[in-house]
Amino acid sequence: MKPNEIKIDPKTGMVKTTHGVSLDVNPDTVSKFGGACRIDSLPDGLRIIQRGSRAEHYEIVPAYNMPLDQFQKLLNQIIVSPGK
Repeated sequence: MKPNEIKIDPKTGMVKTTHGVSLDVNPDTVSKFGGACRIDSLPDGLRIIQRGSRAEHYEIVPAYNMPLDQFQKLLNQIIVSPGK
């Protein structure tokens, strides 16, 4: 997770549900970042939303406002396999 990918509510210190870790459904777009992976399992507490003007761009965001350490723990629980 890059620091600028998420938004923290300055009043509560919680990670907001509006921004998260970027995803893209186009393998060619992510090849410069190490290639594509398939998400096999997403833990409860996270969700994937389409974000931005490109229909292929998505983000993994918290399902509800949560502390940063909880968000990171949930991100660490995502199960992926090599993409095609």
